[in-house]
Amino acid sequence: MNLTPSRSNLTPFRSRGFTLLEVLAAIALLAFAFAIGLRAMSGALGNSMRGEALTGATLEAQSLLDQQGLVLPLSAGVQQGRFDDGAAWQLRTTRFTPPAPPPANGFATSPAQPLAGNGIDLFRLDLDVRYGGGRTLHFSTLRAQQAQQP
Repeated sequence: MNLTPSRSNLTPFRSRGFTLLEVLAAIALLAFAFAIGLRAMSGALGNSMRGEALTGATLEAQSLLDQQGLVLPLSAGVQQGRFDDGAAWQLRTTRFTPPAPPPANGFATSPAQPLAGNGIDLFRLDLDVRYGGGRTLHFSTLRAQQAQQP
């Protein structure tokens, strides 16, 4: 049995840690990753706010279109106003005449039946909504109502 200390046991114990350069590199890498994450989160927040404004404007427009012709009969003209959130709207109402159908297989077709003769008036409603920094939405629909007696 050999009791003499070996050469490897006589070297002083040296702790193995990170050098200052390695720590600085890790911090720089962490800061870079954090900046990328912040940029992605701010982009997602901006998209969320734009989506919320679009949804609000769409719901308000749908509600406005749904109200048309319920209390007062529809008539040709232009109306405008603002919603509670500040979005501006303009509604154009015009009488609508359906186009004549194209001839089928070279045979002449009878002209389109006039709706006025059937006791029905057809109106086209075009709604423009300006919201959120100059963005504009356009909605268009047709609405039928019983013909007004002259």
